[in-house]
Amino acid sequence: MSNKGKRREYWKRYYRAHKEKRKEYNKEYYAKNREKAKKKSREQYLKYKDDEAFKKKNRKRAREHRKNNPEKKRATDKKWREKNPNAKREWDKSHKEHILKYNKNHLEEHRNYQHKHAQRYPKHVEARLLLSRSPEKYPLGNECEFCGRTDKLEHAHIDYSLPELYLTTCHECNCWMDVPIKAKKV
Repeated sequence: MSNKGKRREYWKRYYRAHKEKRKEYNKEYYAKNREKAKKKSREQYLKYKDDEAFKKKNRKRAREHRKNNPEKKRATDKKWREKNPNAKREWDKSHKEHILKYNKNHLEEHRNYQHKHAQRYPKHVEARLLLSRSPEKYPLGNECEFCGRTDKLEHAHIDYSLPELYLTTCHECNCWMDVPIKAKKV
Protein backbone atom coordinates (compact mmCIF):
# COMPACT_ATOMS: atom_id res chain seq x y z
CA MET A 1 0.00 0.00 0.00
CA SER A 2 1.30 3.43 -0.91
CA ASN A 3 2.00 6.14 1.64
CA LYS A 4 -1.07 8.06 0.43
CA GLY A 5 -3.26 4.98 0.89
CA LYS A 6 -1.94 4.45 4.42
CA ARG A 7 -2.71 8.05 5.33
CA ARG A 8 -6.23 7.71 3.96
CA GLU A 9 -6.84 4.54 5.98
CA TYR A 10 -5.46 6.18 9.12
CA TRP A 11 -7.82 9.16 8.78
CA LYS A 12 -10.81 6.90 8.08
CA ARG A 13 -10.11 4.98 11.30
CA TYR A 14 -9.55 8.22 13.20
CA TYR A 15 -12.85 9.77 12.02
CA ARG A 16 -14.79 6.61 12.85
CA ALA A 17 -13.25 6.43 16.32
CA HIS A 18 -13.90 10.13 17.10
CA LYS A 19 -17.30 10.53 15.45
CA GLU A 20 -19.13 11.79 18.58
CA LYS A 21 -16.30 14.14 19.50
CA ARG A 22 -16.37 15.67 15.99
CA LYS A 23 -20.16 16.09 16.15
CA GLU A 24 -19.84 17.97 19.44
CA TYR A 25 -17.03 20.15 18.06
CA ASN A 26 -19.05 20.96 14.92
CA LYS A 27 -22.06 21.99 17.03
CA GLU A 28 -19.93 24.29 19.18
CA TYR A 29 -18.17 25.76 16.14
CA TYR A 30 -21.46 26.42 14.39
CA ALA A 31 -22.91 28.06 17.50
CA LYS A 32 -19.91 30.41 17.77
CA ASN A 33 -19.54 31.13 14.03
CA ARG A 34 -23.13 30.95 12.83
CA GLU A 35 -22.96 33.91 10.41
CA LYS A 36 -19.63 32.78 8.95
CA ALA A 37 -20.98 29.24 8.42
CA LYS A 38 -24.18 30.56 6.80
CA LYS A 39 -22.16 32.77 4.45
CA LYS A 40 -19.90 29.86 3.45
CA SER A 41 -22.91 27.59 2.93
CA ARG A 42 -24.57 30.22 0.72
CA GLU A 43 -21.37 30.56 -1.34
CA GLN A 44 -21.25 26.80 -1.87
CA TYR A 45 -24.89 26.78 -2.91
CA LEU A 46 -24.39 29.57 -5.45
CA LYS A 47 -21.25 27.89 -6.78
CA TYR A 48 -22.97 24.55 -7.49
CA LYS A 49 -26.62 25.53 -7.98
CA ASP A 50 -26.51 25.16 -11.79
CA ASP A 51 -23.96 22.32 -11.91
CA GLU A 52 -25.96 19.30 -13.14
CA ALA A 53 -23.10 16.84 -12.60
CA PHE A 54 -22.82 17.93 -8.95
CA LYS A 55 -26.59 17.61 -8.46
CA LYS A 56 -26.62 14.17 -10.06
CA LYS A 57 -23.74 13.03 -7.85
CA ASN A 58 -25.49 14.37 -4.72
CA ARG A 59 -28.79 12.69 -5.63
CA LYS A 60 -26.98 9.38 -6.16
CA ARG A 61 -25.16 9.74 -2.83
CA ALA A 62 -28.43 10.55 -1.03
CA ARG A 63 -30.19 7.56 -2.64
CA GLU A 64 -27.38 5.24 -1.55
CA HIS A 65 -27.46 6.69 1.97
CA ARG A 66 -31.22 6.06 2.23
CA LYS A 67 -30.75 2.54 0.89
CA ASN A 68 -27.92 1.76 3.34
CA ASN A 69 -29.70 3.30 6.36
CA PRO A 70 -33.33 2.14 6.22
CA GLU A 71 -33.91 2.69 9.96
CA LYS A 72 -32.86 6.35 9.71
CA LYS A 73 -35.03 6.83 6.63
CA ARG A 74 -38.00 5.24 8.39
CA ALA A 75 -37.49 7.49 11.43
CA THR A 76 -37.19 10.69 9.37
CA ASP A 77 -40.20 9.72 7.26
CA LYS A 78 -42.24 9.11 10.41
CA LYS A 79 -41.23 12.52 11.85
CA TRP A 80 -42.14 14.21 8.57
CA ARG A 81 -45.55 12.50 8.45
CA GLU A 82 -46.23 13.58 12.04
CA LYS A 83 -45.37 17.20 11.17
CA ASN A 84 -47.38 17.05 7.92
CA PRO A 85 -50.39 14.83 8.64
CA ASN A 86 -52.46 16.10 5.69
CA ALA A 87 -49.68 16.22 3.10
CA LYS A 88 -50.61 12.92 1.41
CA ARG A 89 -54.28 13.85 1.26
CA GLU A 90 -53.45 17.29 -0.21
CA TRP A 91 -51.06 15.75 -2.74
CA ASP A 92 -53.76 13.27 -3.79
CA LYS A 93 -56.26 16.11 -4.26
CA SER A 94 -53.87 18.17 -6.38
CA HIS A 95 -52.74 15.20 -8.52
CA LYS A 96 -56.04 13.47 -9.31
CA GLU A 97 -55.25 13.17 -13.03
CA HIS A 98 -51.90 11.58 -12.28
CA ILE A 99 -53.48 9.04 -9.91
CA LEU A 100 -56.26 8.17 -12.36
CA LYS A 101 -53.73 7.70 -15.15
CA TYR A 102 -51.58 5.47 -12.93
CA ASN A 103 -54.58 3.39 -11.84
CA LYS A 104 -55.74 3.02 -15.45
CA ASN A 105 -52.28 1.87 -16.57
CA HIS A 106 -51.91 -0.60 -13.70
CA LEU A 107 -55.45 -1.93 -13.54
CA GLU A 108 -54.59 -5.35 -14.94
CA GLU A 109 -51.65 -5.67 -12.54
CA HIS A 110 -53.92 -4.84 -9.58
CA ARG A 111 -56.56 -7.36 -10.70
CA ASN A 112 -53.92 -10.08 -11.03
CA TYR A 113 -52.71 -9.34 -7.51
CA GLN A 114 -56.25 -9.47 -6.11
CA HIS A 115 -56.92 -12.76 -7.91
CA LYS A 116 -53.69 -14.34 -6.61
CA HIS A 117 -54.41 -13.10 -3.08
CA ALA A 118 -57.95 -14.52 -3.21
CA GLN A 119 -56.64 -17.90 -4.35
CA ARG A 120 -53.87 -17.93 -1.79
CA TYR A 121 -55.93 -16.73 1.21
CA PRO A 122 -59.59 -17.55 0.54
CA LYS A 123 -60.58 -17.43 4.23
CA HIS A 124 -59.08 -13.93 4.61
CA VAL A 125 -61.14 -12.67 1.68
CA GLU A 126 -64.26 -14.39 2.96
CA ALA A 127 -63.86 -12.83 6.43
CA ARG A 128 -63.23 -9.36 4.99
CA LEU A 129 -66.30 -9.58 2.75
CA LEU A 130 -68.52 -10.78 5.59
CA LEU A 131 -67.54 -7.87 7.83
CA SER A 132 -67.65 -5.21 5.12
CA ARG A 133 -71.10 -6.26 3.84
CA SER A 134 -72.77 -6.00 7.24
CA PRO A 135 -70.95 -3.34 9.33
CA GLU A 136 -73.96 -2.83 11.64
CA LYS A 137 -73.89 -6.52 12.57
CA TYR A 138 -70.09 -6.50 13.19
CA PRO A 139 -69.28 -2.99 14.50
CA LEU A 140 -65.82 -1.74 15.37
CA GLY A 141 -65.08 -0.78 18.96
CA ASN A 142 -64.11 2.77 19.92
CA GLU A 143 -60.43 2.07 20.52
CA CYS A 144 -57.65 -0.44 19.87
CA GLU A 145 -57.78 -3.31 22.35
CA PHE A 146 -53.97 -3.36 22.63
CA CYS A 147 -52.70 0.22 22.58
CA GLY A 148 -55.87 2.30 23.04
CA ARG A 149 -55.58 4.35 19.82
CA THR A 150 -58.82 5.69 18.40
CA ASP A 151 -57.81 6.17 14.74
CA LYS A 152 -57.12 3.70 11.91
CA LEU A 153 -59.24 1.00 13.53
CA GLU A 154 -59.69 -2.39 11.85
CA HIS A 155 -61.19 -5.81 12.46
CA ALA A 156 -58.37 -8.17 13.46
CA HIS A 157 -58.97 -11.88 13.05
CA ILE A 158 -57.27 -14.35 15.32
CA ASP A 159 -58.53 -17.30 13.30
CA TYR A 160 -59.81 -16.69 9.77
CA SER A 161 -61.87 -19.87 9.83
CA LEU A 162 -64.11 -18.06 12.37
CA PRO A 163 -64.79 -14.72 10.63
CA GLU A 164 -67.36 -13.61 13.24
CA LEU A 165 -64.66 -13.74 15.94
CA TYR A 166 -62.56 -10.58 15.77
CA LEU A 167 -60.85 -7.87 17.83
CA THR A 168 -60.86 -4.13 17.23
CA THR A 169 -57.26 -3.01 16.69
CA CYS A 170 -55.40 -0.15 15.07
CA HIS A 171 -53.56 -0.85 11.81
CA GLU A 172 -50.14 -1.16 13.50
CA CYS A 173 -51.35 -3.65 16.11
CA ASN A 174 -53.16 -5.66 13.42
CA CYS A 175 -49.91 -5.91 11.43
CA TRP A 176 -48.12 -6.94 14.61
CA MET A 177 -50.70 -9.69 15.21
CA ASP A 178 -50.01 -11.19 11.77
CA VAL A 179 -46.28 -11.65 12.47
CA PRO A 180 -45.67 -15.25 13.49
CA ILE A 181 -44.12 -15.77 16.92
CA LYS A 182 -40.81 -17.57 16.62
CA ALA A 183 -39.80 -19.72 19.57
CA LYS A 184 -36.29 -19.20 20.89
CA LYS A 185 -34.00 -22.19 20.68
CA VAL A 186 -32.98 -23.40 24.11
